[in-house]
Amino acid sequence: MAAEVNVVTYGDMARDRRFSGVPLPPSDWEGWKDRSYQPSYKSKSWADTISHKREVFLDWLSERFGDLGASIERRPGLTIFLAVLATCTAVPGLLALKVENDPLKLWVPTDLEIYDQYKYYRSTFVGDSRSANFILYRSDGGSMFDHQAMVDALEFHLSYTTTMSGPSSLDAAGSKTYQDFCFKKWYPDGPCSDNSFFSIWDNDVDNIPATSQEIMYEINQFNKQFPVTAIFGDLSYGPDGKSITSAQSIRMLYQYNADGLAFWGAYDVFNWEGEVLKKTQAAVEGRETPEKYADEISYSSRLNMKRIVRRSVDDEVTRLVMKDAPLFVGAILAIVGWLALTFGSMNKVESRFLITWVVLLEMGFCMVFGFGWLGYNRLWSTTNTYVLSSLNAMIPFVIAGVSVDDMIVIEDFYNKCEGKEERLRETMKAAGVAITTTSMTTIVAFWASSYITMPGVCSFCLTSFYAFLWDFVLNITLFPALIVLDQRRIDERRHFLFPCIVCEDFEIMDKVMHVHITENLANSKFGASTLDLESVSLPPPPLSTPPTTPSAPSPPSPDSERDSSRTSDRSIDPSFTRRALFQRVVTRRPSQSGASKSSLRGSDRNVLSREASMKSFSRKDFMDLKAAKLANVKAGGDAEDAPEHEEHIVEHFMNNRFAPALTNENTQIFIITFTLFCAAILGYFSWVNERGLALIDIVPDDSYIADYIKADRASFPQPNNLLTNVVRDVDYTNKEQVADMQAYFRYLESLEDSTTAVGGITGHWYSYYSLYLFANGYDRFDDFNDHLHEFLYVNEDGKNFQSDVACVASGDNPCASVEAARYFIWNKTENLTTKQFEFAELVNAKIATYLPNTRSFVYTDEWLYAYTDSQMYRLTIESLALTIFLVFIIMFIFTDNVSAVWITFMVFLIDADLMGLMYLMQVNVSSISFICLIMGVGLSVDYCVHIGHAYTHSFGKTPNARLVE
Repeated sequence: MAAEVNVVTYGDMARDRRFSGVPLPPSDWEGWKDRSYQPSYKSKSWADTISHKREVFLDWLSERFGDLGASIERRPGLTIFLAVLATCTAVPGLLALKVENDPLKLWVPTDLEIYDQYKYYRSTFVGDSRSANFILYRSDGGSMFDHQAMVDALEFHLSYTTTMSGPSSLDAAGSKTYQDFCFKKWYPDGPCSDNSFFSIWDNDVDNIPATSQEIMYEINQFNKQFPVTAIFGDLSYGPDGKSITSAQSIRMLYQYNADGLAFWGAYDVFNWEGEVLKKTQAAVEGRETPEKYADEISYSSRLNMKRIVRRSVDDEVTRLVMKDAPLFVGAILAIVGWLALTFGSMNKVESRFLITWVVLLEMGFCMVFGFGWLGYNRLWSTTNTYVLSSLNAMIPFVIAGVSVDDMIVIEDFYNKCEGKEERLRETMKAAGVAITTTSMTTIVAFWASSYITMPGVCSFCLTSFYAFLWDFVLNITLFPALIVLDQRRIDERRHFLFPCIVCEDFEIMDKVMHVHITENLANSKFGASTLDLESVSLPPPPLSTPPTTPSAPSPPSPDSERDSSRTSDRSIDPSFTRRALFQRVVTRRPSQSGASKSSLRGSDRNVLSREASMKSFSRKDFMDLKAAKLANVKAGGDAEDAPEHEEHIVEHFMNNRFAPALTNENTQIFIITFTLFCAAILGYFSWVNERGLALIDIVPDDSYIADYIKADRASFPQPNNLLTNVVRDVDYTNKEQVADMQAYFRYLESLEDSTTAVGGITGHWYSYYSLYLFANGYDRFDDFNDHLHEFLYVNEDGKNFQSDVACVASGDNPCASVEAARYFIWNKTENLTTKQFEFAELVNAKIATYLPNTRSFVYTDEWLYAYTDSQMYRLTIESLALTIFLVFIIMFIFTDNVSAVWITFMVFLIDADLMGLMYLMQVNVSSISFICLIMGVGLSVDYCVHIGHAYTHSFGKTPNARLVE
C-alpha cells in the first residue's frame, strides 16, 4: 500500500467545495495554494500518490514559467538580444552542410549488409557513377530497322557524347564533354567503355547496312550472343517466334564517373548534364534554339525522344516546389492575416499587426538553428548520414503552423490576464505548461525517428527536432518579449503600424478597476438610454474579512478564484475584479416589471457603447459579459436576465445537436464499436500494404521523367538486369577454390531467369587470362600471379578487363595478386522489389555455399531498393512504437493517469487508421509516408490533449455533463 497522502490541489478543493459537499476551507487562498489545507478524507492508493507528486511538479514548473515571464517582462530587450544571439551560434554549422541528390545515399538504410557491399563495390570497381537514359523512336511510328532511322540514332549518340558543358567560372580548364566523365577501357586517354550498341558498326555511319533486311540480319546474329530485348523495344517476331522482324524503339544507356570529384568536379558533371538536357529538349521540340545546337540536331524532325539523366529528379522536384511556392507563400500570408485580425483590437493603437509577422521571424530563426545544428552533427559524425535533401524544404511550412498554435495560446492567456500587476508572469504560469505539453510530443516524435539509419529520413527528422525545439524556446522567450514591447506601445498610445506616431486623441482607461457596486449604480434600472459612469461614485474596495469558522465562508466564483491568485495586494477582496463586477451587473433583474428583453438588451448595448467609447472594454471583455449573462440562466436565473445569444451555425450544431448526442448511451456504444472495428480493418490493410516508393510517385505528373518511365514500361516489358558477382578472398592458385567458383557460375547459368552466360557477350577476364597463360606455355595455377600485371596492362585483350580486377600490390609489382574480381551475368527477374529481394537472398545464399570462408556477394543497385522496401515496414513500426511510448511518458507527466492512457490509445488508433487509409488510397509504405506518419503522431496529440484537458478540468457533476461542457 502506498503512503498516505494528506493534501490535495487547489483545483481539487474547489471541485470538492462545489460538488461533493465537503465543508469549505478557510478563505486563505494562499494557504490553499501552499497546500496547507487538510481535507476530511485521506487518499491511500498509488494513483493518488502519483497524482499528488505530479501536481507538485506541475505547480513547481508553472512557478518557474512565471519567474521566466517576470524576468522577460522586466527586460524584454535583453531577452530578444539573447534569443537572437543564441540563434546565431548555429550559423557556423551551415557551412558544413552538404546537399545530396543521390537516392542510393539518401533512402537506403546504412545498417544493412547490402549497403556495406554497395560501398565496397563503388570504392573498389566503378566508383561513384551517374547515368543517363534515352528512348528513341521514329516520329512516323515506323520500325527502327531502317537505314535512315539507324543513322539518326547514331547521330544522336555522337551528338550526346560530344556535348560540351558551358564554361564554368569554377573551372579554369573550360568546357568538358562526355569523354571527360565516362569510364575508360584502360588508359585515361582511351575510349569510353560503353560505346553503345553501335559499336558493332564502329560508331561509323558508313558501316550501317543500307537495307532493312541487312540490318535485321545483323541484329539477329547479335541477338544469338546477347539478348537485344534490353536495347530494342516493342519487338515483333517472325513465324518461328525467335527471329526479330522489327522494333519500334531503341534504348540508349550511358554511365559515367562521378567518384572522388571535389565541388568543382561535381559542378562540372551537373553543368554538363544540364547542357545535355537543353540539347535533347531542343531535339524533342524540333526547335533550333539554342543556336549552337542548330547544326547538330538534324535528326530532330524524324525522331521522338524520352530522356532522363541523374539531375532530372532534382530539377523536376525543384520545379514542382517553385510551382507550388505561391501556394505556400499564400498559406503563410493567410496565417499572418488571420493573426492580424485576431490579435488585439481593430483600432489604430490596440491592433497587434506587427506582432503577427513574428511567425516569419521565428520560422527563419528555427531554420537557421535546425540546419546549423545538422551541420554540427555532420562535423562530429564519422558517417555521411547528416545531409540535406529536397525533403527538408517541407520543414518551414510545418514550423509555421505549429508555431502559430503556441502563439495563439500565449496571446489568449495574455489577454485574460489583462490588468494584472505582473501580467506576463501570470500569462506564462497559465500557458507555459500547456504549450510545453503539446510541444514536447512533437519534439520527441522527431527525436525518436532521427535514429533511423536512412540518411534522408534521419536528416529530415533531426533537422525538425532541432527546429521544433528552438521554436518552443522562442515561443517562451522571444514572442512574450515582443508582446511586452507591443503592450508598452499600446500604453503609450502609439500607432500600430507606425510606432513613432503618438495618437493623442486615443483614450485608454486604467485597466485596473476595483469598483464597488453602489446603490445608485444598481438603481439605474438599466432602463435609461445611457449610463453615465462618470457620475457614479467609486469608493475604494472593501477589505476582505475572513470568516471566523471554516464552515461559513463566502465562496468566490471560479473566475474570481483565478483572478484572486493573480492579485498582488492580498488585502483587497479578490471577488472585486472587473469580470466579477460585470457578472454582478448583468445578473441583477430590472426593478421595472415592464422592462422587456429587448429593452434589456438595448440598455446593455448602451452600457457597452459607453464603455467602448471610453476604451475600457476589449473584445474579450465583451465576450466575457455575454458569457456571464448566459451563465445566469444555466445557474437557475430568469431567462429575461440573459441576452438572446445569437449562436453561429457551427456553435449551434455543437451545442444543441452534437454534444447532446454524445451523451446518449447507444450513441456512445456505437461510436466505440465502430471506431474499434474501423481500426481493426484498417490495421489489417496496413499490414498487407505494398512497400516501396516508385520514382514516378515523386515527380510531377506532367514531368518528362514520368513520360520516360511510362514509355520504358510499355516498350520494354521484359526486365533485363545486370548482376555483378563480386568474388573476394579467392586464391586463384588453389585448384579447389577455382573449381568451386566455376561450379557456382554453372549454377547461375542454369537458372531460368538467367539470359546469358557469366561474362555476357565477350566473356569474363578469368577465361581470357587462362587462355593467355595456356597460349604462352604457363600453368594457370602455379604461374597465375607471375603474369597477371603483364596481362592486364600490356596485353591488348587484357586491357579491356582492367576495371574488373582489384589487385594487391607487392613491392614494385602493382598487381601481384587478386583481392577481388567481378563477373557479370544478365538476368530477367521481375522488377518488383519483393521478387528482386527473394532472388537476391537466393543467389547470395548460394554463393556463400559454393565459396565458404570468403566475403563474396552478388550485387546490383536495384537490390538496394529491394532490401530497403523489405525493411520499411519494420522501421515504421519500430519508430512509431517508440514514439507512442514517449508520448505516453509525456502525457503521464503532464496529465492525469487516465487521460495519459486514453490519449496514447487514441494516437495509436489514429496511426492505425492512417496506415489503413494509405492502403485504400494506394499509398505505399515508404520513407515519405513514414515521415507523414511521424508528423501525424506529433500533431494528433494536440487535439487529444485539448479535449482530455477540458474534460478533466470540467465542472460538470456527471461524466455526461462534463462531456457536454
